[in-house]
Amino acid sequence: PTSTDCSLTLRDESGRAVRTFVTNEFRAVGKHEDELDLRGLATGVYFLSLDHDGKTETVKLIKQ
Repeated sequence: PTSTDCSLTLRDESGRAVRTFVTNEFRAVGKHEDELDLRGLATGVYFLSLDHDGKTETVKLIKQ
């Protein structure tokens, strides 16, 4: 792991970005926690993507 700029984006099932939580923010190596405000979003399936070091990690998120 290296320190890098990161972006954290929430997308709907069609891949459309519905909310951006972090945009090109520098993060040092280590564990980070962010509180995600999902108020105003419809219930359903979303995908949370973390972009860093030219890579993208995505997790499925279900809002009930």
